[in-house]
Amino acid sequence: MPHGIRKNRSKGRVLAGAAVLALAALLAACGGSVDRLSMSHRHSPGRETRIVVLPVQLPANVTPPEADGASLAALYATELLRSYEVLEYERFESGLDRLKIPLDRVLDGAEVAAMDSLGVDCALLSEVYEWKPGQPGILFLAKKGRVGFLARLVDLSTGSVIWSANRIRETEPSETLPLGLSAVFRDLAKEMPASLAPF
Repeated sequence: MPHGIRKNRSKGRVLAGAAVLALAALLAACGGSVDRLSMSHRHSPGRETRIVVLPVQLPANVTPPEADGASLAALYATELLRSYEVLEYERFESGLDRLKIPLDRVLDGAEVAAMDSLGVDCALLSEVYEWKPGQPGILFLAKKGRVGFLARLVDLSTGSVIWSANRIRETEPSETLPLGLSAVFRDLAKEMPASLAPF
């Protein structure tokens, strides 16, 4: 085999090996983190994003007296009001009913004109996928709780996710779910993009 071909093949193997190592390092870094954040490349300066916060999905172990999806969404929306134009969910829901548009079509980006008339650019979908209440007690008998929360900001002109975050947070022994989530909501409100790229 000519020396030039061998040299090119060796160089190709080295580059391929480096790419595999870089990918493995990236996956390991992602897998080891409990606070994950991702943002679409389409995010760029523009007008302020108009958002509707949908009711938070809850796991089976959360009962309505402890918290419900609509009240948690209202807490999140309150944090977002400091930086964003937020449409009340009830108004958004009544607008969909009036126009006879199912929510799944909206989330797929199939109702752009209708969403513009309602004054909405994005929908914030979120889920509490883990909730372990703490246990109050004296000194070492007290145990901290744990909450896992996932949020996604969906661009209603395309149906694509432009921002997402995953948070796992310890809660104080006596904290309820709404109280435990309030700090998460505050943090995520600061990290969310305030504008969308023009399409």
